[in-house]
Amino acid sequence: MRDRQEMKDFKDSMKMGGNLIVSMITAFIVVFWLVKISMGDLIYAMIAGSIGAIFMMMVETLLYIIRLSKVDAKLSKFRKDEQLGKISPFGGSPPPLKIKNE
Repeated sequence: MRDRQEMKDFKDSMKMGGNLIVSMITAFIVVFWLVKISMGDLIYAMIAGSIGAIFMMMVETLLYIIRLSKVDAKLSKFRKDEQLGKISPFGGSPPPLKIKNE
């Protein structure tokens, strides 16, 4: 069970890293060609492409932080509800307790 969770975490990390790399390369190429076509200078195109890639890295990092904070908030709410007895470990809400008066 633990190995399965570690593999899932590893795959999630690889997906995030791959997405970051692909988005940075895409941003570099798009900005590079836009500047190259409009200005015609290779140096300016390289500089603009690098700035585009750095900007995309910052956007991806911001999106990752937002996603993690949402997941963390849901997890802490779930744990709090579980401690208060609002959530059954089997899913849904726990059945009401019936006390018999004998």
